[in-house]
Amino acid sequence: MSKSDYKHKMQEKYRILHQFIDLYEFIFTFNKERNPRRALAGRIPENNMRILDVCFGTGNGSIPFWDTSNIIVGVDLSFDMLAVSKKKILRQRRRNVFIHQMDAANMGFHDEQFDIVMVAFGLHDMEYDLMLRALKEMQRVLRKGGRLYILDYEEEGTLLKRLIFSLYLRISYPQHVQEFLKYDWSQILESVGFRFDSAESYTVSKLISATK
Repeated sequence: MSKSDYKHKMQEKYRILHQFIDLYEFIFTFNKERNPRRALAGRIPENNMRILDVCFGTGNGSIPFWDTSNIIVGVDLSFDMLAVSKKKILRQRRRNVFIHQMDAANMGFHDEQFDIVMVAFGLHDMEYDLMLRALKEMQRVLRKGGRLYILDYEEEGTLLKRLIFSLYLRISYPQHVQEFLKYDWSQILESVGFRFDSAESYTVSKLISATK
C-alpha cells in the first residue's frame, strides 16, 4: 500500500469511527491493575517534560497526564479524530496540550525535540514498512536518553478470550494485524536506533518501553 493510499484509508476509517472510538475504553475499566492507560501514566514524570503523542486520536492515551506541568503535543492523520480531542481540550481548558494533523512517518518537528514519545494503539494500523518509517521518525525527534512508550494489542487470557479477540481482529482489521501480534519488538526497536527495555502485559495489550 502506498503512503497516499494509507492516508486516505485511515482518514476514511476514522471519519466513521471517531464518534464511537471512546466506547472502546470500557474494556480497560474492569480491572484497574491491568489498565494499560493507568500503567503508562505511572511512567510519565511531572517535571516539565515535552511529550509527543503519536496517533493522538481522541486523546485517550495522554489524558491521564494532561493535568501536569508537562507539554503534550499530539499528532494524527485524522481530522475527525482530532476534532473530538479538540473539544476535550477546550472543555477542560488545557493550555499545555497542542494538536496537529500530521503524518507520523513524516513529522514536521526538529531533531531531538521531545523528552518522551508515546504511541498508543496506533502502530497496528500500519503495515510493517510504514511502521518502521514512523518509528524512525519517533527516534529522530526524541532526545538522546529520551524514552519511547508503545501501547498496543496483545493476545492474553484464557483460550476462549484469545479466540474471541482473534475473531475481533479478523473482522475489524486487515491480515497484517495478525502478524503484528508476533513481532519481535526487541529486534525491531534496536534496528531503528532504540534500546529495548521491557514489555509488560495488560488487558488485551502490551506496554513496551525503550530508550534512545
